[in-house]
Amino acid sequence: MIKKLLALVIIVIIAVAIYVYVFPARATLAIDRVYNVKKPGTTILVNITISNAHSVVGWMIDLAWDPYILAVSMGDPNGTRDKKGNLYNIYEGSFTKNVKPADVFAVSEVNNKAGRIKGLAAMYFTKDVLLEGSGILATINFTVLHVGTTTIEIVGPGASEEKPNEAIIAIVVGEGKGGILSHVEIYGLVTDKDAPPIWESFDFQIKAIIIEVVALGGTSGVLIWKNMPKKTKRKKKEPIYENNVEIEF
Repeated sequence: MIKKLLALVIIVIIAVAIYVYVFPARATLAIDRVYNVKKPGTTILVNITISNAHSVVGWMIDLAWDPYILAVSMGDPNGTRDKKGNLYNIYEGSFTKNVKPADVFAVSEVNNKAGRIKGLAAMYFTKDVLLEGSGILATINFTVLHVGTTTIEIVGPGASEEKPNEAIIAIVVGEGKGGILSHVEIYGLVTDKDAPPIWESFDFQIKAIIIEVVALGGTSGVLIWKNMPKKTKRKKKEPIYENNVEIEF
């Protein structure tokens, strides 16, 4: 048993080493996946999270989902107003807030009838703040209208002609020059289904494995994967959130 475990560890180390040298480190933009949402009227919190970011001064995202399934909740005085003055339960995340609240955290438009958010953004105008690492960009409170399944997808605002649906993440390069941070996107999901076993979500798992090489007097790796909760035997099931887990090695 010990020999088999040791062999498995060696294989994993070799695979990680190959991945590190073959694939460049990239930032990852991920939206939560929520399972076992069985009851209409349930409210859920969905996070938009960034990992492996560097020198970020701001970001902007457009989102889309099935409006038959979800609607952005309204009325929380701590929420965010759109350009028409409507108050939505959308909150600034820890990525900016815990360092220094963004100079601007805003949403241009929320259209629950169409299932779309336009211009959800945070920005710094001062040069003394450059964000690094990982954290939550924003949290959105949704109300479940009907039981079913919908993705929550990034659909803009379009960083380039080659990738028109990519989110804009502004960075500072060199002496104050701006640019777009290259990144991978993992879409969200809200469903009444159980969380799938890991062997049934191979494609998603591969997309969710990010290897970060950190040059701090040497090289180390950070393996990030999606934690798939085990099925519960309880008759009454609460929503299960799928979150990022990081392991340093």
